[in-house]
Amino acid sequence: MTPSLPPTDGKPGPSSPCPALLEPIRLGSLLVKNRVEAAPSLPNLAGADGFVTRELIAYYQAKARGGAGIVTIGESAVDADYAPTHGGQLLIDHDNKISGLNALAEAIKRYGARASLELCHAGRQTTPHLIGDRQPIAPSPIPSAFHEMLAGQEISVQEMTPAMIEQVVENYADAALRLKRAGFDMVLLHGGHGWLLAQFLSPLTNKRADEYGGTIENRAQFSLQVLRRIRERCGSDFAIEYRFSADEHVPGGLQLDEATRFAELIESEVDCFQVSCGMIGEPSTFPIIHPACYLPHGRNVHLAQAIKARVTKPVTAVGAILDLELGEKIVSEGSADLVAMARALIADPDLPRKGVSGRGEDISPCIRCNECLARVA
Repeated sequence: MTPSLPPTDGKPGPSSPCPALLEPIRLGSLLVKNRVEAAPSLPNLAGADGFVTRELIAYYQAKARGGAGIVTIGESAVDADYAPTHGGQLLIDHDNKISGLNALAEAIKRYGARASLELCHAGRQTTPHLIGDRQPIAPSPIPSAFHEMLAGQEISVQEMTPAMIEQVVENYADAALRLKRAGFDMVLLHGGHGWLLAQFLSPLTNKRADEYGGTIENRAQFSLQVLRRIRERCGSDFAIEYRFSADEHVPGGLQLDEATRFAELIESEVDCFQVSCGMIGEPSTFPIIHPACYLPHGRNVHLAQAIKARVTKPVTAVGAILDLELGEKIVSEGSADLVAMARALIADPDLPRKGVSGRGEDISPCIRCNECLARVA
């Protein structure tokens, strides 16, 4: 029988190998049993038209059974017209998805984990064949170099009108409400890696001359509208985590100084920040978004630490955090409040449970070969 995690309704005992990681934490009104989040990953197991499948439930349930405090479903599109980023991903676009989402949430919560889901909109970072041969939409008509490479042709991008912006804001809020109705505890908004929320924020991809462009305060308006609409629709008892790239690592892109200002601007609307980096549309940043084997473990923790120094809400670090020892160090030293693991829990979803029960030698380690990413690219 697999040993269970130590109790997390009180303070972990002095013999715990990871006392800081096992401390419960509040995200708004939501109590999370420990500081380990199963970071969003996309197994491409959704069914036709973006419905939940048994295979998808099994994939995420394993992470909850393995001991993570939060299990986050990866990149799920807020609408079917322009938002999809990959084939085989969930669509949170219609109330007919709620029943399947409820089964998914209940499978995660059965093990005491909090159920979350990453809402995403591709913006310019998609190809026409993924969105019914439509032209991608974005704050400015600037194509993604990576997606033109995938498509094997130039891609024409539509600049979003005010009406389009309003519709997407509504789509986010509608999707979040469906998650709450389905029993999810929280939502993760993907405002990093160059997806639509990030496209409005980045000076590289936002060249607008209206109230959504120019200063960092203007470029933050789209994110603020989405956050406020979700809060109006879902209330204060539904936690919101916001993922963003604190440094896009491309010339002319968002850098840490503006990223910290952005965090300050949205802090009142979120319950937690998740700090990443990079931009999918620029392939040179891939090895830093998902730190490759030739980069240090915890490569992006310094970004989370910089954001944490400027905000009071909890901060999650992500990026090549592959074992509990590093996670414990990050949290105990105050660099971040939580750690998110993606590839480590693909290699072994039972990593948290094995680690805290003294079975570290039984863990199947992630070696950062990134084969898991190559299979779904």
